[in-house]
Amino acid sequence: MGDRQEGRRPCVVVTGGSGRVATLLRAGLGGSFDLRLVDCRPGEDVLVGDLADPEFATEAVSEADAIVHLAGHASPDASWDILRTVNVDLSVTMFEAARRAGVATFVYASSIHASGGYDLDGIVPVRTSWPPRPCCMYGASKAAVEAIGSHYADAYDIAVTCLRLGWTRPRPHLPRALVEWLSPGDLGRLVAAALRSDQRFGVYYGVSANTRGRRDLDTARREIGYAPADDAEDYVHEIDFAAVDSSLCRRGL
Repeated sequence: MGDRQEGRRPCVVVTGGSGRVATLLRAGLGGSFDLRLVDCRPGEDVLVGDLADPEFATEAVSEADAIVHLAGHASPDASWDILRTVNVDLSVTMFEAARRAGVATFVYASSIHASGGYDLDGIVPVRTSWPPRPCCMYGASKAAVEAIGSHYADAYDIAVTCLRLGWTRPRPHLPRALVEWLSPGDLGRLVAAALRSDQRFGVYYGVSANTRGRRDLDTARREIGYAPADDAEDYVHEIDFAAVDSSLCRRGL
């Protein structure tokens, strides 16, 4: 991703700008990029509108250098009608907006749920080169958008990076987080690396350098320069081993 005008910081549109992940991300990107936060919900410095409206979506990304698409529905228990509309159809609208506006870089917030089925086998680490194996329909919706992103990268000369984000919270306080935590600092490092990457298309796992991690990080380190610095094991004394996170898929993640 290059500057459109020499001497200015790149403009990055962040969808889902009022959400939890975007809030954590702002600190990691704000020093190097000019962020344009967009959401259907109001928030601090947020452009409010419905990104499902193609006209608004195109206006929202106008003159931007890149898009970080975080908006979506994250519940593994959601119906396919909701997941298709909010995750798949909305993502296509955003890819189309990027194409119309000439945005060169698109970073998509996928999920480890897109490969959560591999956890049933216990084979580690799970590689990004393996075919998607969703553990739920939510994961299937994320895998579908990864495939759509590959098409837009080939057909419309948009650099597309899909990041299969893990358990993204300020601190890891549940057992699963020891495996899949993505710290706020590493979130910023990961997305910044994706924005600066010259890869035409890639799928990478977004977790921290967790001692108990099960996802391949070597590919992200090698291809986009991701350098995770945090480890959930540092917080093992804070973990509530009796707790269950209802947001995780019952078949794996």
